[in-house]
Amino acid sequence: MEMVSEKTIDQVVERFAAKPNDLSNVYKELAAEQPAIISMLYSTDLKTLTDEETDLLFFIVAVLYESVKKKQGHPPQVIPDDLEAADDANWAQMLAAGNGNFRERITPFFDGYYQEDLLAFVEDALMDDEDQVVSGIGREAIFVTAKTVVDVLSLGV
Repeated sequence: MEMVSEKTIDQVVERFAAKPNDLSNVYKELAAEQPAIISMLYSTDLKTLTDEETDLLFFIVAVLYESVKKKQGHPPQVIPDDLEAADDANWAQMLAAGNGNFRERITPFFDGYYQEDLLAFVEDALMDDEDQVVSGIGREAIFVTAKTVVDVLSLGV
């Protein structure tokens, strides 16, 4: 399995910035090819996110999906049971991280992880800047959801 590089991720982000319609097309493709992921994004567990946080989550997932697809080809359709198992494992790891700031809590996710650049992209996207502020709860939910997406898109590839 090939690791998705920062260069690949940057190319996808730049493409979406230059061609916003491509982002809309990826959302449609995700809905058609990965209904389990889309279902998870609309789940009641994520209803606590603000509209801005939800938009950010969808953008992050689109970048992850396109980056994996660009590097490794079309991933197989995600099986809901695999998605749920990965999500449960990631939440367990987040809860086990205990107290501390966000970076301290997510550091264990990076240890030996095969898609480190994808996780770094997610981390960077979640850091506050002048254009967006993500709540603490939103930050954790988006990170765990994005990590789960990376996990299942990279299965068997």
